[in-house]
Amino acid sequence: MAKCAICGKTRLVGANVSHAHNVTKKYQKPNLRKVNVTIDGKAKKIWICAKCLKAGKADEINRK
Repeated sequence: MAKCAICGKTRLVGANVSHAHNVTKKYQKPNLRKVNVTIDGKAKKIWICAKCLKAGKADEINRK
């Protein structure tokens, strides 16, 4: 399943409701990007959501 490595954001679950009130499941997936980061001196690729990427949280991982 898609999951952000920093904030843990996963898919949202909701329902499509038609005019006749037929209810079906719908899913919204997070906007994930694969990013190269340095963790404990080793380069790794992790999935980060666009919100964390824009906030610069990937850079905080590189500094540690």
